[in-house]
Amino acid sequence: MKIHKASAHHVRQAALSLSQSDREEMDRVQPGRDPYQVLEACLDDPSLMAISDEHGNVLAVGGSPLKCIWFVHTVHAEKLKGKGRRKMFYMLSKHLSSIKDEAVSACSDDLYHFTNIVSEQNVKHVRLLKALGAVFLPAPVTLNGHKFKQFLF
Repeated sequence: MKIHKASAHHVRQAALSLSQSDREEMDRVQPGRDPYQVLEACLDDPSLMAISDEHGNVLAVGGSPLKCIWFVHTVHAEKLKGKGRRKMFYMLSKHLSSIKDEAVSACSDDLYHFTNIVSEQNVKHVRLLKALGAVFLPAPVTLNGHKFKQFLF
């Protein structure tokens, strides 16, 4: 398993094998969007990264442009068992720590450097974000009749 700069190939792979929970969240934000078009729009982002397994399967893609942190995972990530899940969590945690360190160097006065929202119904991601140290704002954000939690790193 490795974390690396994402290419158009990785984005295409992620879109084609997007996890059901991320597909549902994408529809809650704006119904009917094509995952490939959404992810393809991020290709110019220098922070765009991917995590791939030893077989070349994309497990996740994400980035942190303009202080908006995001990632999506694939069905391949959902198939991971204990050791693989721990390794992926460690990679996400280490990468998050690295980009937070860079953000602190650039602007040490800010308490938080990254934000986004997560659907309250995406329980797996809420749990993962908590484990990664996200701080959640108390009031939910409502989009298209769905409640989201805003989080900060």
